[in-house]
Amino acid sequence: EDPNLRREITSVLAKLLSSLADDEKMQAVAKPILGYVEKKEDEKKEDEKPRMGPVIEEIEDDEEEEGKVEDVVEEDEKKPAAVAKVSHHTMKKRAEFATAMLMASGDVGGWTMGSGWPDSDANMEELASSDDLNALRIVAELLSSAASVKGVRPMVAVYLNSDSIKALVSNQDRNVRSAAASAVAKLGMGEGQTEDFEIMSLLEAACYMLEEGEQGVESSSVDKKSDSVLEKVPISAGAKTAVERGVEVMTYLITKTVVKEEVAHGFKGTPESKYSCMDLLVKIADSVEQGENVTAYGIASIFQLMAATPLTLRKEAFEGKEITMEQFDEIQKMQKTEEQKEVDDDPFELKEDSDEQCAERIVKMTKANVTRALIQLTNGASDHTLEQVILGLNRMAQEQSVRGTMIQQGILTALIRLEKEEKNPTDVRKKIVRNIRHCMAKLLVTTNPSLLTSAQSMGAIKPLIQLVRQVDATDLQRFEALLSLTNLASMGDNTKNKIVTEKGLSTLKYAMFSDNPLVKKAATECMCNLVGNEQFSKMLQDVDELRLWMALASDFEDEENYECARAAAGCVAMATGDPAVARTLIKIPNFKERMDTCLESGSFEIIHRTLVTILNLVELGEELKEAAESNGLIAFCRAYVDS
Repeated sequence: EDPNLRREITSVLAKLLSSLADDEKMQAVAKPILGYVEKKEDEKKEDEKPRMGPVIEEIEDDEEEEGKVEDVVEEDEKKPAAVAKVSHHTMKKRAEFATAMLMASGDVGGWTMGSGWPDSDANMEELASSDDLNALRIVAELLSSAASVKGVRPMVAVYLNSDSIKALVSNQDRNVRSAAASAVAKLGMGEGQTEDFEIMSLLEAACYMLEEGEQGVESSSVDKKSDSVLEKVPISAGAKTAVERGVEVMTYLITKTVVKEEVAHGFKGTPESKYSCMDLLVKIADSVEQGENVTAYGIASIFQLMAATPLTLRKEAFEGKEITMEQFDEIQKMQKTEEQKEVDDDPFELKEDSDEQCAERIVKMTKANVTRALIQLTNGASDHTLEQVILGLNRMAQEQSVRGTMIQQGILTALIRLEKEEKNPTDVRKKIVRNIRHCMAKLLVTTNPSLLTSAQSMGAIKPLIQLVRQVDATDLQRFEALLSLTNLASMGDNTKNKIVTEKGLSTLKYAMFSDNPLVKKAATECMCNLVGNEQFSKMLQDVDELRLWMALASDFEDEENYECARAAAGCVAMATGDPAVARTLIKIPNFKERMDTCLESGSFEIIHRTLVTILNLVELGEELKEAAESNGLIAFCRAYVDS
């Protein structure tokens, strides 16, 4: 009779059934339990024979009516096949077993709900109409499991038309009500037929479940004096049943923009509710224990979906594909007539949510400590849960205004810890680690590095360099990682030395030759911020290396390369304050040509940086000043001043 113990036993049974790994074996186990009667061979053959329709000629001798038509049937066939009456207890047992079958295999579960369980509809109707609370719980949980299987949803829709089964949604028992509401939510969202007023009703029900569960957790934490056998069974508390159902319903509902907005703006199940829906989710995330991956995954999914617009989700669906979302839309338009183009427009769900609304949601989520709750979910998380957590943090870090708050809440420190823990990651974990590094990059792009602790600033450098070097990384990930490294390099000698120690020079030089102009520019700017580091100065003392920098500074005509040229000119201007680098500069074979090109660029920014280089040569004196004079650089300066 204990619902929690029964649910745990059902879950174990489902695992045992799934271990058979064969549909026919599972059906063979299920048939005697469900009361399935195998047809005899001759009956099967008879069923396979084509029906010839009614026979007109055969008339009984004592019939006086002429032309009466009768089917020729055997005596046994005239008697309808009677289904053996089963007890109430057997019905409950079969319903619970059907739930286990649905959990084990969707296909076999569908067979169970169809032909495998004789008179399943009548049995469920009888159970739902009874006064047996345990029977009501079993039926509600069966419907919830069935609604999770796409092929079985039409059957669930038929069952929900019954008044007795429909009444389960408003039942006074928490377990019955939460399971039935979960079934309705899955059915409506899965079929895309839920109206707005129905969505709000389900949202209220979900909040009510979460609130009941939270109250149950609090009460169970106060009173733990029971010595019964069931208390010692390592299963979830009664509160967790309501919480799981509430999270399950929320996971289905949160795909709707109206639900995202309501939750973000403090929706409560009732006016008297102590906590809002988002507060409840955060509190539940804090209380989730290691290994409770279903609840953790659901909460992580809810938060990451709240931090995204439908358009963002649609764009992400095309990532890694051979065609972009824009190209796909253009192809679709080409296949339409002018009339269809006028009628068809962007789907409503793409219009009803905007980047501004999403940014406002993220701000409210940060204030509600959602980021801290997400980090809490990483304790003992499965790969899928961790992936959802990092995805949610990435999306929230997209909003610049909350990055400082996220760092204050310990997100950066937690990400550094998570990244260090992955020693030999699997392929799935490699993707997660890449996203962890990307999230760190987003947080550090605009954050004042002087506000970071030494552990944060130094600990983030290695993961960022590895992200730039990573083959599978996207150009956006490399670009933002380079911007963060540029920001950190501006702190001082400690961070510069750390970047160089982690093989940053070779990594940055590799990125300087990227096909993406933004990556190329960011890498050049980062190298520029390393000026003053001893090893970088030694690298610039090589003639070929410095000639490369002068070539980059001269390549300003293409608009895409202008910012990279400006950064290179700035690097040369700062580096030539070192006499050794300055002497290397005047040894470049095309020194005069490169300097003249920069001075005649017409760009005040590049001209200013080149003039600083000339000033360095003059101030260092001797052969450096003489080289500036002999190559006409000082004459240009005089002429420029006179003009």
